[in-house]
Amino acid sequence: MAKKRTIYVCESCGYESPRWFGRCPSCGEWNTAKHLAIEPEKGSEFERLEPIPIIEVPDTETERIPTGFVELDRILGGGIVPGSVVLIGGEPGIGKSTLMMQVSASLASKGNVYYVSGEESAAQLKSRAGRLKALRENLYLSPDPTVDRVMKNFSSPLLVVFDSLQTMRVSTTETLPGSVSQVRDSVMKVMEMAKRKGVAIFLVGHVTKEGQIAGPKLVEHLVDVVIYFEGEQREELRVLRTVKNRFGPSGEVALFEMTDTGLKEITNPSAILPSELSGAPGVAFGVTVEGTRPICIEIQALVSKTQFGAPRRTALGVDPARLTVLSAVLARHLKLPLEYRDIYVGVMGGLRITDPTTDLSLAGAILSSFFDIPLPPATSLIGEIGLDGGVRASSSFSKRLKVAGSSGFKRVWGPEASDGAVGIELVRIDHVRELGRLLTSLAREG
Repeated sequence: MAKKRTIYVCESCGYESPRWFGRCPSCGEWNTAKHLAIEPEKGSEFERLEPIPIIEVPDTETERIPTGFVELDRILGGGIVPGSVVLIGGEPGIGKSTLMMQVSASLASKGNVYYVSGEESAAQLKSRAGRLKALRENLYLSPDPTVDRVMKNFSSPLLVVFDSLQTMRVSTTETLPGSVSQVRDSVMKVMEMAKRKGVAIFLVGHVTKEGQIAGPKLVEHLVDVVIYFEGEQREELRVLRTVKNRFGPSGEVALFEMTDTGLKEITNPSAILPSELSGAPGVAFGVTVEGTRPICIEIQALVSKTQFGAPRRTALGVDPARLTVLSAVLARHLKLPLEYRDIYVGVMGGLRITDPTTDLSLAGAILSSFFDIPLPPATSLIGEIGLDGGVRASSSFSKRLKVAGSSGFKRVWGPEASDGAVGIELVRIDHVRELGRLLTSLAREG
């Protein structure tokens, strides 16, 4: 009789080792090794399939299932693929369960949908569904998070939602829910059902304080699609971002607005901008590209005298390392005493940007606050700044110009482009010194 096999799994990267380790040899993190007992395989409830040559596999065109949200369908690659497993993670209270309930209600008109929750009772789920106007005849609720037991009660499911990953468990695994063993065994059971029966499955997971989905990293390797739900709870804007997608491009984002009756998709990205494209000193506008979608953004900066020994660099929605480098570039090439100033920057609306082409708008906001002069109204700044102070255009510069023009901007500051947008005035900036001269001239005129 086969015995149990013991391994240790790194929670950060999924590295496996037969022995305990203090520091992970793969990712270098400390104290991430978790004990995992592997049960010997006892067979499957499904028939075993023999390997077949790839040329003999029949060609099938899988029809995707619309979710009822155009934005969600877009980041999924055109809709839900039958037999796929989608993991959606986010902070508690961000709106994951709300979105899943709305998607479940939409798909319940096409077939049987099962919503399995280990966090709420059936009465609580019905109360939330009533508030979201999601009461449907073919929507079934189950408060039992035991995967192998609840799956036996499914009858021709079109979609199954497990909320949440940390409460799922398998009856044959003798550990607490949320442990490495339970999470791994539960996901494997779910994957088996999805692939053999062609059932689409959503897994809801919470994130840690570091922003990673709680549980072993190997879960993200197993599933087909990984989506992160981002946003500030005090803000209405919500962002869905794909970080892995086997059926479409990754890195795509979808914008939603949280309302009293649930999530409402934002199909026009310029809707998050203020009605007046002008502001006080320290306000600048730019265009970021998330995946393949350009989005106009508003960046605010505050430069003040240092109150303590070392100057502070605080960034919200921007990489702090990028802010530190950019402030050093401005101080070096414009001869500004930024090393004696505190700099605070933030992206309005709760967005998080990593696009380097927003460097020029970030620099414009910082210099606007430093010189205490507002930028010209309806002006967008587009360009990447190098360590030499040079401003470079991205490959999607023309696409950004078109989006800026359609969003109401009349002029764009940035590097020279081969083709511009109709109705947009291009002000060429090839170096941060030219940006400094433009702002100082505005200050003299004011």
